[in-house]
Amino acid sequence: MGFTEFNLDEYEIDEKQTKQEAMKLLTRYRLFKLGVINYDLKLTATYSIQPKHFGNEFHSDVESNVVKKVSYMQMIEEAVNKIPDADERRVIIDGYMTNEKHNYIKMQQKMHMNTTNYYKLRNKALISFAVVLNKEVFKEKRMDSEK
Repeated sequence: MGFTEFNLDEYEIDEKQTKQEAMKLLTRYRLFKLGVINYDLKLTATYSIQPKHFGNEFHSDVESNVVKKVSYMQMIEEAVNKIPDADERRVIIDGYMTNEKHNYIKMQQKMHMNTTNYYKLRNKALISFAVVLNKEVFKEKRMDSEK
């Protein structure tokens, strides 16, 4: 079998599936964060993350698992830092990377936004996050006659 060329013109991002993928990644991050001792985010004024540094040396399975979890967490943090829009980064960091479960009412109050605008921003943020990690989900584009 030969290589089939992927024609991006025939596909578009499946926003619903892509947001679900981003949520899975961020849920895992929060769970890992709760299980890793002494792991705190250091936020800068521009909503960038500076994680603590952990070495790669370990001596037990427990330490090995902690190193894997911390590596995953650092990968997520690096991806968030690559999101160009500061408001989108803020939604991800404050809404999904803290110990508290996401609460849209608190978030929209914190960001001084109404519900509609907050959800628009949140959806953009989740998609941007997934794209940075190459976790976006594609679907075939619908023809104009099908819309």
